Amino acid sequence: MTLSYYNYIGNFHDKSVSILSEYILPDNNPRTKCWDKRKYSDMSPDIKLLCEEACLKSNFNDLLTNPYIIVERHHNILVKDSKVKNHFGEHIDSYGPAGGPCRSMLYYYQIDPDIENSELNFYDGAAEPVCKFHPKSGDLISFDDGIYHCPGDFKTNSTVPVVRGVIAIFILIENEERKARGAAARALAKLNNKPLRCCTIS
Repeated sequence: MTLSYYNYIGNFHDKSVSILSEYILPDNNPRTKCWDKRKYSDMSPDIKLLCEEACLKSNFNDLLTNPYIIVERHHNILVKDSKVKNHFGEHIDSYGPAGGPCRSMLYYYQIDPDIENSELNFYDGAAEPVCKFHPKSGDLISFDDGIYHCPGDFKTNSTVPVVRGVIAIFILIENEERKARGAAARALAKLNNKPLRCCTIS
């Protein structure tokens, strides 16, 4: 039996204009931005729709608890011989902005032609990917917590700028692991605001 590393939810290209009008990149960083977490009930109708469709087709019931949602946008403009800055390596999303267990959704709002290696690779511990997803503009996929993945080494031979744009949506899972991470983070913050009273070695 082939293990499924992701679920293809559908194509929502018709939602891209309204979603991008809500998640506008700042002038001082036109490539990426992560927005503060918000409750699911406070999200826009289009983001709610993507979450609902993903949970329905992936058999998740996380939305019943009105979880926190984090949205992150990445907008890469490519031309021939250009290099992608801060390219992601192999990772799991719980160690990113989610800061703990999460369900992940990737909404590819723009994948222009003439981009090579635009796939998303999935891993199970081996050096080579076990499967790949080749997105088109408007595609939405979802995957569970703890799935290792990494975008391909995307590039182009086009002398005219092309865009690879994706919005990541993280549904935060409230469980014991997240509570433990939160407690540790609060303890560290408290510690950093006060001088150590025990002996230290420097």
